[in-house]
Amino acid sequence: MPRYVVLLHEDETRWADPTPELWQDAVAGHTAFARAVGESGSKVVLGEALVATHAARSVRRGRDGVPGTVTDGPHTQEAEPLGGVYVLDAPDLATVERCAGLLPSDTVEIRAVADVHVPGDDTPGGGLDS
Repeated sequence: MPRYVVLLHEDETRWADPTPELWQDAVAGHTAFARAVGESGSKVVLGEALVATHAARSVRRGRDGVPGTVTDGPHTQEAEPLGGVYVLDAPDLATVERCAGLLPSDTVEIRAVADVHVPGDDTPGGGLDS
């Protein structure tokens, strides 16, 4: 079954001091999403909320033996930063789209997981998942 990543983007300032109503709406939306995923024959492989971007660290790769640099904050500034992620096994993109429409996030981005295979490596996943 194909695998998809569902990225949840939203205005994180709403979560600085969330109201009980905001929590209730969030729980209801994520519960409806999980139910729809199960009823569609799909599976939630992983689901995680992320802490606010002020706690993020970014590592930029070094070159020619020079270590990378580590900076505070996210790699990019976004109006709707990444606030959570789901990984789903689902039969097709249309199924994921239907389920994702139930999530309470401002914007939901869906991306298929690439089938990566290292040439010459016959292990499942091309050796990258072991």
